[in-house]
Amino acid sequence: MASSKNITTNKLRTYLASMIVSLIFLFILIYSSYFSSYDLSNSQLQNFTNTQRVGIEGMRGNIFDAKGNQLTKNVPRLQLAIIPKQLTDIKISTQILRKIEEATSIPFANLEDNLMLGLESNDPYRPVVIIDDISLNEAIKYSSIFASTDSTVILKNVMREYNNSNLFSRIIGSVGSIEEKNIKYYLDNGYMLNEKVGKSGLELQYESYLRGIDGKEVLTQLENNSSNELQFIQAPTRGQNLYLSIDYKLQQKSYEALIKHANLGINSFEDNKDMTIEGTIITIDVHTGQILSYISVPDFPGNTFAKLPSNKKVNQLLNDPKRPLLDRNIMENYPPGSIFKPIVGIGALEENIANENTVITTEGSITIKNEFNPEIEYVFEDWANHGVLDFKQGLARSSDVYYYYISGGYQDEQEIFKGLGSDKIAEYAKKFGLGTQTGIDLPGEISGLVPDRDWKSKTIKEPWVIGDTYQFGIGQSYLRVSPMQMAVVAATIANNGYLVTPKIVNNIGNVPNISENIMKKNKIDISKKSLTVMQESMKLAADPYGTAFTGEPEGIEIGGKTGTAEYGYSNEKKEYKTHAWYMGYAPYENPEIAIITFLKNGVGSTHAAPIAKEVLEYYFSNKKNEY
Repeated sequence: MASSKNITTNKLRTYLASMIVSLIFLFILIYSSYFSSYDLSNSQLQNFTNTQRVGIEGMRGNIFDAKGNQLTKNVPRLQLAIIPKQLTDIKISTQILRKIEEATSIPFANLEDNLMLGLESNDPYRPVVIIDDISLNEAIKYSSIFASTDSTVILKNVMREYNNSNLFSRIIGSVGSIEEKNIKYYLDNGYMLNEKVGKSGLELQYESYLRGIDGKEVLTQLENNSSNELQFIQAPTRGQNLYLSIDYKLQQKSYEALIKHANLGINSFEDNKDMTIEGTIITIDVHTGQILSYISVPDFPGNTFAKLPSNKKVNQLLNDPKRPLLDRNIMENYPPGSIFKPIVGIGALEENIANENTVITTEGSITIKNEFNPEIEYVFEDWANHGVLDFKQGLARSSDVYYYYISGGYQDEQEIFKGLGSDKIAEYAKKFGLGTQTGIDLPGEISGLVPDRDWKSKTIKEPWVIGDTYQFGIGQSYLRVSPMQMAVVAATIANNGYLVTPKIVNNIGNVPNISENIMKKNKIDISKKSLTVMQESMKLAADPYGTAFTGEPEGIEIGGKTGTAEYGYSNEKKEYKTHAWYMGYAPYENPEIAIITFLKNGVGSTHAAPIAKEVLEYYFSNKKNEY
């Protein structure tokens, strides 16, 4: 009689042996996709019976930063699936679906819906997933339960995993299932219904490059010869990798500087209880348009949409009043304030409204009469009394009165000064790309607004008045721009008038600057003389004399311009909250990088400029070491 110890040992050995066999079975099943042979068409299968087709997922291309740091990964995923074509017999399909219901607790009606979806698709042999991301133990269990049927299989697929930081989350975007409204488009382009596709960011923008083309595994039996099995495989095609122009470390420095000074900006307001950190920073190569850093906050962790995203987390993001999914660099517009003045100044130079020697006496404000009722007067304030200013000083001190004169003109009993006028201001704004998309390689970009008389008449149902022109000339009124548009403006001034197309992706695969990705730039109709005068004005602005000196990095001369734009409603003191802007480029003599910083709350010289200073100092101090 065997001892109880021996019986226990035998049971254990039997159990372990069973586990090993199951694991081997699973291993063979999920890794069979790595064998490759050749394609087999439907017509070639006519002499075979018991044909079974299994899709083999093509790996999606990965995304890397400028230094080769990997920002995405494809990680293994096991799935339980049914093969619709094997379940066309009603009696058999009912039995199998009931068995699946018992094993998985998935309602029979849901299983029926999945089956019908697969049967009505363009490839009924394509497995339809009924449980996504099962564990290895679950895979072993289901393999055992459904071992006697060819209609239920364990699939090895991949899930997308992203860098865990916030630094690239909105740039890279995410992948997900095909939405019902887009089914026809994807089917027409050769996709299967259960494929994952780019949903946002670069994943969406470069879907056609990143997408891996699925392969097929076809298992057959020769007709009238049950012992003869053949296997044919069409190898999957891997998607192409993307290599960005953005460097991880510069991106991180940009983020840190923005957060620090955004907090200072919020704290500068008395009523700051409901304020949240909101702002952006962009650095751009002034000659190629390559984006070197790109930050927009609020943001979200990169792994929010990794693997199988939690519906709870996704809903929290969608319902968050801070709108963290909104890319404020390209999807939001703001009044630019005084960083718009360089465009107005260039327009005034080009139209001979002013030259570098044009002197205006500013006294802290101007007063004008109502065009329709002279008894009514309006006072347009400056932020300070700057006294007598020439053109370069007017820009460097960011005098509103100086720009009231050159934008709208001024007339009293002693003086008549002709201004540029609203139509010409709009014309030059559009020359610099405002009011239209920049063409950046990210989805969702909006155009902004360059207002004019017709727009106000149609939209506001009011006539355009001289006060509108004054406000337009200092970057207020109805004018709305995106940070990305102003980054292009900064680059255009720095590179002597070439309008660049900003790009985040530098290389696709191993081919640099392929035809779809050639850096585009167009020369705008602005004279070199006017651009030079404005460059000299922005240099003076970044010197201790000007308002932009707080953005100049140690030991490097730059061109700069601050902006502080009013928004919202005034308080009891008739004060408005203000956006903080900074626009600059460096080095002054041989520009290579332009920068835009924006904070929803703050003052340009106090809060936005120091961000630029920190980022530019980091960029140049680490340039020799390639960061």
